[in-house]
Order: sequence, then C-alpha cells, then structure tokens
Amino acid sequence: EQVFRWGSHQLKRQSQSLDVIQSSGVIKQDRPSLICIASIAGTLDYPYASLYAKSKRAMIATAGAYRAALIPYNIQVNCIASGYIDTQALRDLNNGDASHKPFIISTPSAVKHIMQAIHDDVELAVFPSSMRYITNILNHLPQPILSWILRSRLDKKH
Repeated sequence: EQVFRWGSHQLKRQSQSLDVIQSSGVIKQDRPSLICIASIAGTLDYPYASLYAKSKRAMIATAGAYRAALIPYNIQVNCIASGYIDTQALRDLNNGDASHKPFIISTPSAVKHIMQAIHDDVELAVFPSSMRYITNILNHLPQPILSWILRSRLDKKH
C-alpha cells in the first residue's frame, strides 16, 4: 500500500504538470500509469489460500481502489494477474525445470499480454486465458466444493 501511495502521489504531480503543458498546446503525451503485478493465485477466493495468494488478492483489491480514486486525475491503474511465466526465477524454484507447471507461457508471450492490457486499459488482466477460465469457473462453485477441490488437488502435503 505504501508503494501505491507513493506512486500515485508522484503520478498526480506528473499529471498536473502535463495538464499545464497540454493546456498551452505544447505537447500531448500518454496519460500516466500505475501498473501492479499480482498473480492469478490472488483471483481465487479460497479460505485456505497461502499467504502469497492472500497478499496478491489484497494487491488486486488495492489496485481497484486506487483505479477508482485516481480517475479524476486521469491516471490509469492496471493490475496484471498472470499464471506461470517461464522465467529463470521460476526454473530456479523448480530445480531448473518449470515445464510441469500448468499452462506455463513464455516470457515474450507474457510481455505481449501485459503490454496489450496496458494499451487497452484493462483493470485486471488475467492470463493465460485457459487459467482465467478455470479460476472463473472455480470462483462460481459453492465454497465447500471449491475447498474440497483445492485442498485435495493443490495444497502441498506436509
């Protein structure tokens, strides 16, 4: 939240100075943007979600609140909630190979999705589409069924 607050303050100042310049007819630039990176894990409303998933869910909600608050300042706020992206960091977390991750996408493909979402001013960009459809379906299930599915399939056994 502190980063959102700091970023929005900086962008409001930038937006105000652009308004002055634009009103004099000197330049025309794209509107300022605040972009946050969440995770598709934050789109599931699951009571036993990990701390990671719950913090990403909070980030998505915070981005939505800032989007509404910054409309009067003509500041764009987008939240990116991707599935697995084939990065070196993900491979490092998975003993050098993340190919077993469901619906994993390449970094260039992820960049394309992100840039398109920013260009189209998508409030919450969830990709890849296969993961978006699955999470959408899961979120429409009754809580007891969702809990049973996720606890039996996704939770790590200790």
